[in-house]
Amino acid sequence: MARNFLGRFMGRLFPSRQAPVRTTTQAKQVRDKQYGGSTKAMARALGVSERTVQRWVKGDRTPRGKDAKRLADAAAVVQTAPRSRSKKGAELATRGDAGSGVTASVRLSGASGGTGRIKSPMVRGTGERIVTVTLSGNQAARILANPSDDEVSEAVSEALGEYFNRPSHEYEFDPSAVDFH
Repeated sequence: MARNFLGRFMGRLFPSRQAPVRTTTQAKQVRDKQYGGSTKAMARALGVSERTVQRWVKGDRTPRGKDAKRLADAAAVVQTAPRSRSKKGAELATRGDAGSGVTASVRLSGASGGTGRIKSPMVRGTGERIVTVTLSGNQAARILANPSDDEVSEAVSEALGEYFNRPSHEYEFDPSAVDFH
């Protein structure tokens, strides 16, 4: 199972703090570290029943779909303490628009078929193109301040916009097609 978008970004910034692969371990760590051991609070935050969380922790059930993604996101975040994230964010913010040291290789594709329409304005035709962009210190710090897949996606879109000198909202890409270095 591939790690999620946020997890891959956090893994790049904090290489020694990888989220566990097993969902039972993820559920236990999220419940204990983020919700102080409260199954009720975790269930409320994730929008599931208490019994569901208990089953995840015990290993009787495996989260699927949106629940699996939310649990993986939470597991990626709890691997680092808030103090570590804010300290790293402040360090990256001092770099401003200079590079953060985090580069993203984005695989961009044109549309299939002969219509001439493309998903991303910088890709012509139906081929594939890999673009490597460096996130600015401000972009990386913003992700650490509000860790979510949406924030990572927005930062990568902004970096693509800067790379191609176009508005960032014009770029569509599949988050699974992004590798962080």
